[in-house]
Amino acid sequence: MMQSAHGDQINDMKKSTAYALLERMSRSGLVSVELLQEGNRPLRKVFSITAEGKKAIFHTFTQKSHALGFAD
Repeated sequence: MMQSAHGDQINDMKKSTAYALLERMSRSGLVSVELLQEGNRPLRKVFSITAEGKKAIFHTFTQKSHALGFAD
């Protein structure tokens, strides 16, 4: 199951930085963006990692693991 997060749920980072990164990741196809309306509240953006994003994370993790000597 795909996990989604609202930008406000990202800790230890300024909101403007988090949203800028998420927008850039969206343009690169690493995350998808869905606009949701709940009642009379403002639209909110919900970001979800894509299959391409999962591949990128796995690739980065694998490279870092090898560089640190954690490879098999």
